[in-house]
Amino acid sequence: MTPNEGGLRLGREATGATATFPQVSRPQTLDRAPAQSATAPPDRLRWWRLGCVAVMVGVVVAAGVVGAIALHTVVGQQLDTAAFAGAIHGQTLLWRFGHRVLDTMSIVLTALLIAIAIAALRRRWLLAVQAALVMGGASLTTELLKLVVLQRPNLLGAYTELANSLPSGHTTVAASAAVTAMLFTPRRGRPAAALLGAAYAAAVGVSTLTGRWHRPSDVVCALLVVGFWGALAALVATFQPPGASATQRPSGYRLALSVCFAVVVVAGLAAGWALLRTASVLPAAGVPTQLGRGSELVAYAGGGFGIVSVTALIFGLLLLLRDGPARRARRPSVPSTTP
Repeated sequence: MTPNEGGLRLGREATGATATFPQVSRPQTLDRAPAQSATAPPDRLRWWRLGCVAVMVGVVVAAGVVGAIALHTVVGQQLDTAAFAGAIHGQTLLWRFGHRVLDTMSIVLTALLIAIAIAALRRRWLLAVQAALVMGGASLTTELLKLVVLQRPNLLGAYTELANSLPSGHTTVAASAAVTAMLFTPRRGRPAAALLGAAYAAAVGVSTLTGRWHRPSDVVCALLVVGFWGALAALVATFQPPGASATQRPSGYRLALSVCFAVVVVAGLAAGWALLRTASVLPAAGVPTQLGRGSELVAYAGGGFGIVSVTALIFGLLLLLRDGPARRARRPSVPSTTP
């Protein structure tokens, strides 16, 4: 002990005081909440998957009802025949546009096959599986239904066009290509892709009716087939890890949904009115050959509006199912700033 230390010690003992030194506090740190992944909560994701299954079941039931009425009832075959006959009146200006739309299908299909191959090469396997499900599954289902499962009995007597054409292969290819393009589009541009895809699919569907390649029920059932496989792809997508922008709602999302469902209502009402108007002038039996130009045009327009309405419904539902879990994803909690 040095003399200075001894003096300090004696001084403290004499005064009975204890020297205190200021304590240096450690800098306070913010309580950090545990990081949360930007995935949808399990309960909400489970309900969303059930929604995908519900849409799949719904479109199967709808396709079954449409097919049963169109193929196996006299009224159904008469309505299809009336619209098919009325389509000849649309083979003027509309067909000039329609056949050009149909000519683009091979180009669109080739581009999408290249996109699927690129996705596989980049090891984006889940995206490639979704595309294969929509395009391959829908096309295979359509061909099996048309060539193997379904038949069109002759319920109208002297009617020669008996070959079954339900569902429409052209519409299936166009609609499945449009849905696949929506899957490949980055999330920010997906609402626009849904609207453009719906417009393209509807244009192809109406063009096949205008060109007298298919009846309205053929096109509607094809759209429902694509809707089934699109909902299955949306179900598969719920198992895909979200991207960095998974919690951000894309601009135009609500607008795209509003446009789709507004078209569903407006075109659906027009189609319903035309259907009732045509049904009221149908003969009790046989081929409706004496309807007149006006009634045939109403039947044809009703078929076209029905195609547009179903197309908008399918694409609106698929956009909702595809982006729903990500749009409703849980955001990470904000760290507390209270000391």
